[in-house]
Amino acid sequence: MLSRACSIARRARSGIFFLALLAILALSYRPPFAQLVPPLATPPLALPEISRPSANGRIVFVPSGGDLQAALDDARPGDIITLEPGAAFVGNFTLPRNTGADWIVIRTAAQQSLPPAGSRIAPADARPLPKIVTPNSAPALTAAAGAHHFHLVGLEIESAQAARPLEALVRIGNGAAEKPTDIIFDRCYIHGDAAGGVSRGLALDGERITIVDSYVSDFRDAPASWAVSADGRGPFKIVNNYLAATGENVVIGATADVVPADIEIRGNYFHKPLDWKRDADTARNFLTLNSAERALIENNVFENNWSQEAAGFAVVLAAGEDGMGSTLQDITFRKNLVRRSGAGIAVMGQTADFPGRQTRRVLIQDNLFEDIGGAMWGGSGVLFQVVGVTTDVVIDHNTGLQNGKAIITDGATHSGFVYQNNISLDNQTAAALGYGDAWSARFPGYVFARNVLTGGSPSGYPTENFFPASADTVGFVDRANGDYRLSSTSPYYNAGTDGANIGADYDALKTAAFAAVRGERSS
Repeated sequence: MLSRACSIARRARSGIFFLALLAILALSYRPPFAQLVPPLATPPLALPEISRPSANGRIVFVPSGGDLQAALDDARPGDIITLEPGAAFVGNFTLPRNTGADWIVIRTAAQQSLPPAGSRIAPADARPLPKIVTPNSAPALTAAAGAHHFHLVGLEIESAQAARPLEALVRIGNGAAEKPTDIIFDRCYIHGDAAGGVSRGLALDGERITIVDSYVSDFRDAPASWAVSADGRGPFKIVNNYLAATGENVVIGATADVVPADIEIRGNYFHKPLDWKRDADTARNFLTLNSAERALIENNVFENNWSQEAAGFAVVLAAGEDGMGSTLQDITFRKNLVRRSGAGIAVMGQTADFPGRQTRRVLIQDNLFEDIGGAMWGGSGVLFQVVGVTTDVVIDHNTGLQNGKAIITDGATHSGFVYQNNISLDNQTAAALGYGDAWSARFPGYVFARNVLTGGSPSGYPTENFFPASADTVGFVDRANGDYRLSSTSPYYNAGTDGANIGADYDALKTAAFAAVRGERSS
């Protein structure tokens, strides 16, 4: 009898323990979010290969004082033109129209002195580089219609001090129907100067153009300057470069003639040196996509963007300036670090002023925005701005520390809008969004869930969001020292709609950011 009583007691205790365990699991369980996410952006297709092409033809050496243009005109597919290290070749040189599918390589004769492939060149590496120097306002280097398969390695391209103003230091294509194709700038140092007379770097109007492991800097004439402008059909690959200009570091689709497609912008260090701030109170943007499709912007660092007169956005998608229409679709912006900027990202869709503009399938995911807005950087301090008619804009798993509102929109229709799994300061964002009955009309099919908006109030938002008192109570590992991982004790650990941590994937982002600043290709 005693044995039976003990058995019953054990079963009872087990039952109580099991029920208690179920209760704990029920309290901690967060059901998966049921609403469907719109289709993600299509990635770039048919990108140029980044591997170094081989050449097995003649080796042609051009010494200091030699005729570089004659060597270019005489080159046959497979040839290697080597230039005397440190020599200055002064003039306006053209990559000529050629035949055949083999590459023509133009490089320093001291190739062994270059950083290895996959490592970015720097000004400290310039001594053995041959220099191509424009003596006037024309580009130092152009590519003729029909020029193709040129690989430039270890060259310095610059302007003579007296050359003012300069339309572009390098121009690939000139608007002709037959575009230059298959041109690689590899470990090249392409730059203006401290005097600020060279405002524009590489103008690319071609197909399958690559800039890799290069240093493109010192283009100063805010806001009209840029380091790289790509207006051709593409594809374009801009990988592991240092890019500096007071205006736009990179601008894609500056004309309405064509929509650039299949664009990879990865592992670059977009930078505006702080000592430039003394000379230009207003910088422009790091990256502007006026018109583009199938673009991947990944693993970049965007640092130091100040604006005293404008909104100061680091990245502008579909600016559509000067009354032109534009198409912006299938754009992926992910795993980037944006810090010290007047504002974050502006996404612009169709408006009455720009009726031709189409903006759809934009994914902004796993990015960290740090020190956005405030007295140092000016601007609005807004993290995300989405205005004009858009379709399927997805903002997911981002972490932002900003001075202004987390997101602002307008009265336009934003169908398929998704804002989920983001951490940011609130800063009265609800007032800007105007949540209420209008949401269903303005945001048909919207998702706004599992966001952490510090200092906000639940009354202004849909359900399934979180409102800690301050950033200090989010549960970052070490916010004071810039470690934005969530600790395992954070209430938002594994609390996203997908079961992952809310906010950006900090570990992957940090690794990529270190590589971008150091100039080492991470993949």
